[in-house]
Amino acid sequence: METNSDKTKDKRRSGRINVKFPTRYQMKRGGFFATALTQDISLLGTRLNTDRFFPVGLNLNLELNILSKIINPVGRVAWSQALPHSDRYQMGVEFIEVNPQDKNYLSDYINMRTTEFIELER
Repeated sequence: METNSDKTKDKRRSGRINVKFPTRYQMKRGGFFATALTQDISLLGTRLNTDRFFPVGLNLNLELNILSKIINPVGRVAWSQALPHSDRYQMGVEFIEVNPQDKNYLSDYINMRTTEFIELER
């Protein structure tokens, strides 16, 4: 029997790593920057915990601080949901624009963290 988590895993085209670091974001059309907590990340997107609801399809400028290097992908909200018993929200953000150097840096970071995890399991 296929579960919802099986379906979610099947849809993913890139491996994700669990992380916890602050991320700044801004609506693509401008405005103020706000802060969210990154929950996980892959080469294709990230899951954010925020105090605001954003509709699916909204584009965001992101500022990810990964090991003291700032990368600035543009993302699109793929899904958004309220967290139970909380005034916070989760949203999945698909990266739609990432410059090649930032993508390489993110790939190296994910590979490094994946290798660390494998080493810890041994």
